[in-house]
Amino acid sequence: MKFTLAFLVTLLAFAPAALASVVAIPGAETNNPNALIEKRDMHRQLFCVDYDRAKNLVEGGEVSEDNDATDNACAMYRRRNTGNKKWDKCPDCYIRVLKGSNIHVCISEGRHMGGDEMTYYCKKSGAHHGHT
Repeated sequence: MKFTLAFLVTLLAFAPAALASVVAIPGAETNNPNALIEKRDMHRQLFCVDYDRAKNLVEGGEVSEDNDATDNACAMYRRRNTGNKKWDKCPDCYIRVLKGSNIHVCISEGRHMGGDEMTYYCKKSGAHHGHT
């Protein structure tokens, strides 16, 4: 069965809840007409890490948090304004120090943070990676 793009966009815009009862569409319950297009892993909390040099910086090896990089990356993500997608802005990004530790974590209650974007800011801040 073939449909035009205009028909599918109209269908998604006006009937996401109805479609969700027939086909599982990520985000349909939120009436997001772009749910199929914008499926991304959005995060509530991320922090910057450095791979243990003894492990030759192998991903999956031991890591250590980089609080300075996390603070800087979170501030950069908060100032971000690159478009109209959820991950393009993080108006609610802030730093929280985890209880019982000295680990700084960037928090977004509205899940505005994309992992790739945070990793970009972590690297710009001197860390090796962003971590959930």
